[in-house]
Amino acid sequence: MRIKKWMLHDLSHILIPFIVSWTVLFFNRGLEPVKVGLVAFAGALLPDIDHLNIWREYKFKNFVKFLKFCITADRYRRSFLIFHNFATIVVLIVLIPFVSTINFFASIFLLSFLCHLFLDFFDDKITIGRAVQWRSRRKT
Repeated sequence: MRIKKWMLHDLSHILIPFIVSWTVLFFNRGLEPVKVGLVAFAGALLPDIDHLNIWREYKFKNFVKFLKFCITADRYRRSFLIFHNFATIVVLIVLIPFVSTINFFASIFLLSFLCHLFLDFFDDKITIGRAVQWRSRRKT
């Protein structure tokens, strides 16, 4: 059952760029679909780079053991993740309208980034029933 939840969670992260791209292209038909898709894909996957902090803090012997931990561990984050917190969500919500006036592709990137964080937040609320780890602090 744990693998199915993991697969559903990761599948949803892969669906984010397609949903964001489709929505943006629906309202802005003049944009290049490949560029929009690539930017949305990068924005949807980049937030998880902060999981490398778990690797650093827990001092895994190799990357394979770290990946296995990430796949089989519960959703409760025992380590501070720089992007997975409320402060980042607030900054993105405020930043997206301003960035969209300067560079529309950057706003697509940030929108995908924000959608990823929203998905993770709601997944944590549903899966573990709480989201204290989303507060900005060193450890939870």
